[in-house]
Amino acid sequence: VVAGPHGIGTDVLCVHKSSSVLTFIGESLRQAGYRVTTTASLSEAVMLLQAASPKVVIVVTALRTSRDTKTAETFNALLDDRVVIDLPETFASDDADAAGAKLFAEVQRQIGSRV
Repeated sequence: VVAGPHGIGTDVLCVHKSSSVLTFIGESLRQAGYRVTTTASLSEAVMLLQAASPKVVIVVTALRTSRDTKTAETFNALLDDRVVIDLPETFASDDADAAGAKLFAEVQRQIGSRV
């Protein structure tokens, strides 16, 4: 992922069940200037969305369709007016450099389209 002041001032929430994925995404985006909060818990993500205003939410698709439908419904309802990037289940097993570069490009593209 490209380092630099690309994301200065942009808050990002990343929700994924894998701590290694959260660490990778969090550190990569922080190096690019984003303020990143990570969580593996959908219910904690709901609280973070209610308490803060992240402009970007990166989430593994499976969590958005969780069996805990009430939490998933609340989470999805809180995504209005935010950039949402769905991660495929395969993200953790993809080549780290390629997956990171693709994610970074998608964050940049989505933010750019909202400006």
